[in-house]
Order: sequence, then structure tokens, then C-alpha cells
Amino acid sequence: MGEQKRYALVSGATGGMGRYICKSLLERGLTLYLPCRSREKEEELRHFLERESPLYKRDLVVCVQADFESFASVLALCERVMEECGEIELLMNNAAIIAPEFKLTPDGYERSLQVNYLVPRYMTELLLPHITRQVINTVSCSTKVVSFNRFCKEIAEAEIFDIVEGRFNYNAEEHRKHFGHLKDYSRSKLLLDDFTHRLRERTLGGLYVDGADPGIVDTNIITQHRWYDSLADISVPKEALPKELYEFFNSKKGDSTMMCVFFDDTTSSDGTMQAIEDIRDVARDQCFVSGMSAIIEDTKVLAEKETTMYV
Repeated sequence: MGEQKRYALVSGATGGMGRYICKSLLERGLTLYLPCRSREKEEELRHFLERESPLYKRDLVVCVQADFESFASVLALCERVMEECGEIELLMNNAAIIAPEFKLTPDGYERSLQVNYLVPRYMTELLLPHITRQVINTVSCSTKVVSFNRFCKEIAEAEIFDIVEGRFNYNAEEHRKHFGHLKDYSRSKLLLDDFTHRLRERTLGGLYVDGADPGIVDTNIITQHRWYDSLADISVPKEALPKELYEFFNSKKGDSTMMCVFFDDTTSSDGTMQAIEDIRDVARDQCFVSGMSAIIEDTKVLAEKETTMYV
């Protein structure tokens, strides 16, 4: 009688980091179920594993076409996994996007919110009775740049099946007004981190539940969009940074670097104007503060200075 198969479901497997996660899991003797957006992505992944892993066999990697912008597609994926595997040893929620612009999924939620947070919650709840050992969620230390606001609290405390079935009061237009590609990515990861803690408390040691932050890695998420992470300070050797990231933030002479600052408030709000003043007070001549908010602050200061000459 053959050895019983051990299964893992890994999302985001076709990305740069996901491929190496799959390679490692194959070496540990697991059969992998991998959601893939397209047949092309599947074949690219299989070619990589065939080249990099001596343990790769086609029947050890089951790729299932799935679209994380559709709850119905995610449900079909989970139903197939439950039917064919019975139990899975590991669920790894690794898929994520940085949405360059505000856009709703067919289910009516902002894309990064759904892909990065709602779908991992939904998959976990669907599969939870079938998971025997581990749930790992890929989080990010970029969560340090955002706050757990009222919206986060409301959606975190709502039942995921109410959200999926449209019984949650989601204000898309309000979200559109405050959308920012990095801010919304970070907030979706903050919500996923919160869910990780809540799940750990619920399972009471019955499962190993944790969040994993990979730090700065050379993946498609960098080449497709600009990547920012609070790990990218002077403690990280420059040689360790991806070439695209280093060249974007550093001058050719190597004597200056660029820092991006994102404000929670609007461009010309009192809070943002005060923040510009505070940054200049701290940085003084070592830093040139640019951008629309800085221009508005400079215009205001100039107008106030010149007013006495004309009044």
C-alpha cells in the first residue's frame, strides 16, 4: 500500500517568490494544488520547477485555473480541493497585487482589497475544516505606513460570508475618493495581518497560524509597479536590492536617495501643510521636499510674506 499523499494549496505560486515556495514544498514531499490565472502562467511555472527541482513530477503539481477577482471562481477552486484532497496539510495565502488605479472587481470590491484580503479570508474559512497543520499568510511590513481605521474595523469584524454574499455595506465611491495604490495595498496587508492574529486566537493551538513577511525580494510586483517597504533603510546593503529598485531611488553619483512620503489627508489640508513644515524642520538643508503639497505650502508662505507690501 502506497504512502498517503500530503497536500498543500499555495496561491500566488506563479510569481517570483511563489515559484521558490513551490520548489521548497516539493522537496518536503507535498503534492501541490496551485491556482493559476492562465494556461500560459501554468506552463511557465512547470518549466521553472522542471528546471530547478529534481523532485518535480507533473502529477505532483495540480494547477487549477482561478480568478481571485471572482468569489465564484474561488469557491469552485476550494470545492475541487476539498473533493480531490479531503485534507490539506498547508494553506499558504501568498497572492497579492498592487493595483495601479481604482477599479472594482465583478463582485463590487476594490481589486487589491479583494485579492489581498477578502479572498484569503474566504479561502481560509471554506477550507478550515480540512486543514490539518498550517495556515501561512504573506503579510508586509509596509503596514507600518497605514492605520487601522474605522473601515478596517468594520470589515474585519464582519462575517466573511456576509461580505461575499453582498450583505456588507461597502461604500465604493467613498473608497475611490481616498484610493492610493500603495496605501490600499498596505491597508489590505494590515487587514490580512489582523485576520492572521484573529485566526490564531480562534484555533487555540489546533493549527499553526502565522504571517510571513519576505521583506524586499525581486519579484514581478517590483517590475510591474514601484515598491516601497520600511525595510529599505541604511541597514539593508545596497547590493541586496533589486537593480530596478536601486536605480529608481538613488542618483547615478550615489550621493543622494529619494524618499516617498504619503499623507493620509488631502493634498492641501491643514494636516498635510503642517506635515510639510515638520519634515522641513527635521531635515533642514539635507533634504529637498518636492511634490504638489510642498508647492502649495511654498505658495502660501510666499503669499503671506508678500501681502504686507500690497495691503
